[in-house]
Amino acid sequence: AQLADVISELIATGGLVPGEKLPPSRELATRLGINRNTISNAYEELAKAGRVRSHVGQGTFVSERAEPSTRMRWPVT
Repeated sequence: AQLADVISELIATGGLVPGEKLPPSRELATRLGINRNTISNAYEELAKAGRVRSHVGQGTFVSERAEPSTRMRWPVT
């Protein structure tokens, strides 16, 4: 839930913009040193909330209807 909150905040503040591709779950899990299932669960939670959209074989993208402002920038480290 914390990861989903961080990504949602990045979307809300413009750190992630509509149409931007999120890192693959395996890559992000390695970068953050957390379990891949944690990333997958966060992405699923964000998809249910309409913040991202996922396409098998293409990746996960910030939803076009997200309304960013400006503040933080991706990637989360």
